[in-house]
Amino acid sequence: MYSKRTAIIVSALLVLAAVSAHCGGRTDSATGQQSKTIALSLNALDEYQTEWFGYFEAEVKARGYQLVMLNADGKVDKQISDVESLIQLKPAIIIIRAVDSDGAVPAFEACAEAGIPTIDSAFGANYSNTLKLIQSQYNLCALQARYCIEWLEANPGKKLKAGYIWGVQGNSATMDRYNGWKETLLKAYPDRVEILAEKVCNWSATETMAAVEDWLQAFPEMNAVVAMSDEMAIAAANVLQAAKKTLDDCIVVGIDGSPNARKCLEDSTLSATVYTSKKAEVMFTMDYAERIIKGENLAGQTFDPGHKISALMTKDNIQEILALDK
Repeated sequence: MYSKRTAIIVSALLVLAAVSAHCGGRTDSATGQQSKTIALSLNALDEYQTEWFGYFEAEVKARGYQLVMLNADGKVDKQISDVESLIQLKPAIIIIRAVDSDGAVPAFEACAEAGIPTIDSAFGANYSNTLKLIQSQYNLCALQARYCIEWLEANPGKKLKAGYIWGVQGNSATMDRYNGWKETLLKAYPDRVEILAEKVCNWSATETMAAVEDWLQAFPEMNAVVAMSDEMAIAAANVLQAAKKTLDDCIVVGIDGSPNARKCLEDSTLSATVYTSKKAEVMFTMDYAERIIKGENLAGQTFDPGHKISALMTKDNIQEILALDK
């Protein structure tokens, strides 16, 4: 039986074949572009991206477009190859969620050479001749810091002794996530915070579990784990649970506001997450994509949806925040 992730990929490849055969969509006689086809290069289909893609796929279809998606699976070379394949279809636009800020640049350059407009969505590439729809990752993860600051204020006699789980490094978005958390926290309490360990876990629950298991042995005094995704935060929480540690012993903070994270908040196995409305982000992205498809040149501009689509989520405010997304 196919997993959900496999099914999405297979579906995308079937659509790719259909579009290649010019089944559906209109072809612009001057450019040869498929004017009703939107192409998407995803960096990975982790839990967050899978949920985001579900909203995106539905919205693209609701607006009368055909969607082709290829998943780079976290690999720079594959993303470049994927975009080259998408270019051959001559879609109206290619939306790229970059694996790596520098590594994705050739993909954007190839689109420009082919005359296909692009959107740099969410993760940030070091390429300027595109429309950037980038929410400040620094500000998002300042919300993670806010939870840690609240913990320090509630525990005046304690220091925060933290382990930090990276998704990847070498990406401006992930560096901003780290700095948003660290700098905000240290600015508030420079003498009461100690970062005991950091680990790059490649968005992997398995790698995160191994890292936290090691930390339990090396740093028994650790009382906080902060992660760049909910999937990794939940993996850390699972290890702590197995070691009979509660959130009173060690807080765990994630980011994404995934369904699994919300369940963990309710079960008191996760302390907090930063929720971003994927539905609102998708609507924001599609509004700009349509403007470009209709001929508006937005290359070189940057738009940030800001905190209006994000909030710090805890067990106490889950339903209040989700109500804003309906």
